Formats: sequence, C-alpha cells, structure tokens
Amino acid sequence: MPYFPHVPNKVVFHHYGFPEDEPRRHMMLFFEGAGSIRAIQKDDIKCSGLIDIRFHYVIVPNGDVYECRPTQYMGRHVRSYDNGSIGVMVWGNFNVEEPTNEMKESILKLLIHLKEKHMTLDLPGGIFGHSCKNLTTCPGHNLARFLLKLKGGHL
Repeated sequence: MPYFPHVPNKVVFHHYGFPEDEPRRHMMLFFEGAGSIRAIQKDDIKCSGLIDIRFHYVIVPNGDVYECRPTQYMGRHVRSYDNGSIGVMVWGNFNVEEPTNEMKESILKLLIHLKEKHMTLDLPGGIFGHSCKNLTTCPGHNLARFLLKLKGGHL
C-alpha cells in the first residue's frame, strides 16, 4: 500500500473541557502533567479505536506545548475535515475560563513554527476553531475570540 503524506493547509483549535455533566467546570485545575495527556491518548485508543492520540499538539495552562501526533500523519479531531488540518488542543474549558497569557504566547509561537515547517499552511487565513467546521461550542467562546483576532491579523 503506498504512503501518501499528510499535507496540512490549516490549523484547527480545540479545548479540553466542556463536560456535559459539569458545563461550568474549570478544567485548567485538573491538568496533572504528561499523565493527563497520556490519559487522553489512552481514551482515544480504547474508546475511539485510534492507534494514537487524535491531536497533533496539546498546549497546557503554563504554556508548555506537547507534540503528540506527528504532523505527517492525519489527525482524527474534526470529522470530515481531518485531511489537511493540524489539530491543536488547548487544555481548559474556554466557555468559562480565559486562556492564560502563556497559552496565548505559545499559540503564536506554535503557529510561527508550523508555518516554517509546513509552507503549505495558509496562515492567518487557515486558523480555525472546531466550531468553524462542526456544530459545537469548541474551542469555547473565550479561545474562539482570541483566534478570531489572530485570523484577522489584529495581534
């Protein structure tokens, strides 16, 4: 079977946390290092039948960026839009929390890095929140507002 590399042209942002049972829950309080990301990976493998975590990158409350799935492989984070997209999950419930300044800075640095790595990326036009591609509140209202400013070149 021939190998066709994933050629990204957009970045899709998600948030971790809009628990249906506790929609007002602050998720940043529940980040416990790499173990938290491994728990998502384990859940993606067990419950979704994937071979790895669905996201390419995870940005955590202190601004650290975890590289998860290599970008030469398609992620599994937006049904029908995975092809050509890089998935970035930002840890927090941004319907009730604000992204930290460290997270915002890391998002900017990651986008610069990705544009250098993938000349095919259409930035800033190719910056999307999950809700731009599917009917959802993800990546949360507060993160979506920041992403719109980025996309519009207002930062």
